[in-house]
This record gives sequence, C-alpha cells and structure tokens, in this order.
Amino acid sequence: ATELVNHHLEENIAEIASLWLFLVAAMTFVAYLNKKRMIESLINRMLPSKLSERKLLFMTGLFAFFFSSLADNITATLVSVAMILPLGLPKEKVIKFAVLAVFAVNSGGVALITGDVTTLMIFLDG
Repeated sequence: ATELVNHHLEENIAEIASLWLFLVAAMTFVAYLNKKRMIESLINRMLPSKLSERKLLFMTGLFAFFFSSLADNITATLVSVAMILPLGLPKEKVIKFAVLAVFAVNSGGVALITGDVTTLMIFLDG
C-alpha cells in the first residue's frame, strides 16, 4: 500500500512540475518580448496614432480571443495586457482592458474549434 501511495504521489508531483515549468516558460517568453520592446514596437506600427477607446477595446478583445487558441490562457492574457501597457492609459482603463482580455481569452478557448492549448493538453492526456 505504501508503494502505491508513493507511486501516485510521484506521478502527481511530476504532473504539477511539468505544468509549472510550462507556465514559467510562457511567462518568461512574454517577459523577454517586453524587455526587447517587441510588443511595444509592434503596437506602434500596427495601430494608428488616433484610435477611439471603443475601437481599441474591440481590437484588444479580438486579438485576445484568437490568440488564446495559439497560446495557453495565462500567456494570451499576459500578451494582451502587455499590448495595452505601453499606451499610457489611466489605471482605470488599464483595468478595464485587462478584464476584457481575461474574458476574451477564456471565451476564445471555448468558442474556437481547436480550443486552447490547455484544453488540448488535457484532451491528449486522456
């Protein structure tokens, strides 16, 4: 019985460690992109200088929605929020955009036929 408990404990710890490593790698990738100012330069190139808040909200939501099928939810949320931070919006608006990003990322993972990466990992694991 002790061997069975040890086996299951080691198996669970290995699963948690692999998920933790995956999330740390994703967050490191986003931090690297931010440090190299790649996200900020991409935003400055793609967005016009004058853009209404409504259009910016819509574009952020769409980006987060579709990006969630390519990345896990945490990475998609981090990238979506990282896109908004360089714009220098007031704190209240940044919070509004972050909430929108969280909802859009979670909705995208559910609505798209491929799901999100986390869903695929769970599905493939059985």
